[in-house]
Amino acid sequence: MGRSERVRDVGGGAAGEDGFVVPEAWRERVHLRRGGIAGPPVEIDSRAAGVIRRRLTKVRADLDGVLDHSSSDKEMADAARAHLNGEPDPLGAAVVAAAIWSMSGWDEEKCEGFTDAWAEQHGLLFAAVATAELSRVLVLSRTKKPTFDGWVTVLGDDNSASGFDDVEGAARRTREMLAAADEAEYQEVVAALADHRLTQYQRVVVSYLAPTRTDWSDELVATTLTARYARRSPLLVCALSSGEQLALLRERQSEAWLQIPPVAQTVAEGVGPALVPTLVELLDEDREHPVLWGLHQIYGALAAMPGDEAFGALASRLGRPGVHGAVLEAKKRFPVRAVRLLADAATGSSRRARMAQRLLREHLNAHPALAEDVVPSLPNAARKTIGMAMRAREWVVEAAPETLPDVLVDPPWGREDAAGAEPAPGDEIDVHLLPQVLLRGSRRALPLPSVRHLVRMLAVARPGEAGHARAADAGVDVVKELCEPASLDEFVWALFRQSAEAPAWALAALKRLGGEETARELTHLIRAWPRRGHYRKAMVGVDVLAAIGNDVALMHLSGIAQRTRHNSVKKAAWDHLHRLAGERGLTAEQFAERLVPGFGLEQNGSLTLDYGSRRFTAGFDEQLRPYVTDGDGKRRKNLPRPGVRDDQVLGPLAYRRFAGLKKDVRVVAADQIRRMERAMVSQHRWSLAEFRVTFAEHPLLWHLARRVVWTGEYGATRRDFRLAEDRTLADVEDEAFALPRAAKICILHPVHLAADHNWAEVFADYEILQPFAQLERPVHALADEERDGTDLTRFHGITVPTGGVLGLEKRGWRRAAPQDGGVQPWISREIPGGLSVVAGLNPGIVVRAPYERPEQAITGVTVRDLSDGGRRRKKRPLRAFGDLDPVTVSELLTDLVDLTGPGS
Repeated sequence: MGRSERVRDVGGGAAGEDGFVVPEAWRERVHLRRGGIAGPPVEIDSRAAGVIRRRLTKVRADLDGVLDHSSSDKEMADAARAHLNGEPDPLGAAVVAAAIWSMSGWDEEKCEGFTDAWAEQHGLLFAAVATAELSRVLVLSRTKKPTFDGWVTVLGDDNSASGFDDVEGAARRTREMLAAADEAEYQEVVAALADHRLTQYQRVVVSYLAPTRTDWSDELVATTLTARYARRSPLLVCALSSGEQLALLRERQSEAWLQIPPVAQTVAEGVGPALVPTLVELLDEDREHPVLWGLHQIYGALAAMPGDEAFGALASRLGRPGVHGAVLEAKKRFPVRAVRLLADAATGSSRRARMAQRLLREHLNAHPALAEDVVPSLPNAARKTIGMAMRAREWVVEAAPETLPDVLVDPPWGREDAAGAEPAPGDEIDVHLLPQVLLRGSRRALPLPSVRHLVRMLAVARPGEAGHARAADAGVDVVKELCEPASLDEFVWALFRQSAEAPAWALAALKRLGGEETARELTHLIRAWPRRGHYRKAMVGVDVLAAIGNDVALMHLSGIAQRTRHNSVKKAAWDHLHRLAGERGLTAEQFAERLVPGFGLEQNGSLTLDYGSRRFTAGFDEQLRPYVTDGDGKRRKNLPRPGVRDDQVLGPLAYRRFAGLKKDVRVVAADQIRRMERAMVSQHRWSLAEFRVTFAEHPLLWHLARRVVWTGEYGATRRDFRLAEDRTLADVEDEAFALPRAAKICILHPVHLAADHNWAEVFADYEILQPFAQLERPVHALADEERDGTDLTRFHGITVPTGGVLGLEKRGWRRAAPQDGGVQPWISREIPGGLSVVAGLNPGIVVRAPYERPEQAITGVTVRDLSDGGRRRKKRPLRAFGDLDPVTVSELLTDLVDLTGPGS
């Protein structure tokens, strides 16, 4: 067999890829036209006339009222009476049909069959002219009376009333009959229609009925249509037969018709490949505000069109919903072109390029003849790209259907979907854009049909309900047991992000299958949604985090509770934390303290990343920034992406795991370093058991705990120590010791360090860097004359930048609640004992324009009792600063000295 024969066997050969063949799936939808694709034989419904007669009998009294109405058009009323009295008249027939249809409330089931009745009783010419006349008839009525009170008039070019404009069904049926008529009869009808082009809308209908009269459609597109019905009718574009006509029409007409599948396909069938430039332009124009179901029609039309422009437009848009399926159809029709253009799209490392590589690899594996006969003729760059795509192992082999449970192969709702035409829940999801779902303990993934079943399963599952909802709910549990959790996590998040407007079933799917990655990504949205006014979405997102319930989800839930500025979201998060803490017998604060996950780290705080052919180890520095070392112990700047020699399952999983670890630890690091510094300042104490669980034995926080100096207190004894590399306690002389169970542990504040301590030397010897300032932290004390005072007068009258005052908020100070005129006249810091240190400001900070007053003078620094809202309570005696503990005094003075110092 020669080259041309082998290629032709693939899908028609190169020569067959330049012709336009209407897809078989379109044939039932396309509006048949004279000279177009052949349709089924046209058989006139012999029962239609009887149905119309019976309907006429029921409404005859009301119909006579319409014709006798003083507002009815005389010509139309006379024609209708003549037709009813046995003198066939196309205009009269149209008036009768319009009136019956109007009185039936536009019920298509009661009003179908007019064209068949006309053709059977009076011939095709009569039916065509009556259809044309139908487009001129407008029936108006008053709806307040119990009986139909209407009249008939002419639908003119300037008429904007909401009346009878549903001519499309009758016109389509008449066009089908004309497409199947013999040539002589057809020409006779066309000649008769020439006299029935009086209004803009009628000219549209007549051009639609006789698309072979291109001069009529040329006239239409060259005219600025003002009539509402003419301008908006889908029949207008279905009358076109050339790209030139479409280009002219686009200057005056929107393309809403492309969202209707039969209309879009009819235009494609009539215009052919000349439609491609218009379709590509529409894709570019629609990028800002896409109408997804309309775009699908454009993609489908492009997939049927020959030529590089159409296929290239699809390949360049891989990654958008709906495009992948269109490319699959296009490469079936144009297999040789697919090799060339997919090779172009597969260049690079973008998501689009990776999808093109996969399609190219599948295409060539399925059709070896193309690899033998087409690839050698391509340019060097294309051959190189194809070679790389064929060697890539990124895509996991799909499992055989017979190895899967029935719910993923032939579910009951899948059989119903195949029989029905209506879209089902989940059908809006493009499964080609979802990541693969890997099976546990194997090198296999769910096949694409099973992924479709899984999406539908998630969409219809309802716990506690009967029927398909219950079966789908049970099926989700089967999938959770069958599939890799991390893979399901990635899959369900991608599904959620693709689903339009995040429907309830997509959120429920996150609760069922979401894991660590879902928790991370959802947290970003929960923080962003309130800023966009989506408070309800944020509240639901908090519920999802609580339902996922793994360590990472609860860690982020705690972070939202502590840091979000939106009260309703904060309260929802704290409510969940209180509930979960109560279930464990803890306070919410204790529970939050223990919500730092271990992230699967080994006991020494490291993580092994297995690529199959090679391994890496992740570690952490003093700021909990992760780093990796290779098999030789050499530190690398970044973890490399898995290569073609790495395991196709282990490599990507390890890479994604490290990426997720970096995101989580970034959040943990900032929170925990701040928490430990606050604990040092407040002298928070842990029991020895709590210290070991929270710090010494924790695989991540251990990295921070060994970088600070601790102190253990029991009775009158105090022992300062650090955590040695083996997690034992070591004193400043590097001697190991043990503390009694009753000891209380806290992070040592430098106020309590002896003047001659040498902890700094110990840390320098071991090259230990601290996560926050402890050993080098400034220490301040009150002057003797300040101990009995209630005001730190040394700061009186000092002028400081307003920005410096605002900067104190990062150190735990809080601005006053707005007073008169929206001014905040002081800033305060809570101290032990339920009191606050208050620094007065003059002229005060304007809450809505903080920098409107660039400088503030300090009017006093006192210890007061403030309400939770930052407003003064009843006057009580001021406390002397000498009553405060040395740590509180040192921290307070550090803040004020930094604020008022020369470099402030």
